[in-house]
Amino acid sequence: EIIRIARCTMLLNDLIPRLGALFKRMLKQGADSWKILRQCKKAMDKHSQSFVKFASRSDIIIERLLQEII
Repeated sequence: EIIRIARCTMLLNDLIPRLGALFKRMLKQGADSWKILRQCKKAMDKHSQSFVKFASRSDIIIERLLQEII
């Protein structure tokens, strides 16, 4: 799902709210927040070609994502 969202968006400002909505939904379903973030980082590192267009490192994207969730 994370990769699909990344491929469908062009701007970082569009990616963050969509990932935030996905993570909020997963948290409501009982997922552990640290596991979600770890899997997100793992997906970003493994599929880096899908995230290159955002011109941000994965840790910066995750930091912005955490700000969106809170």
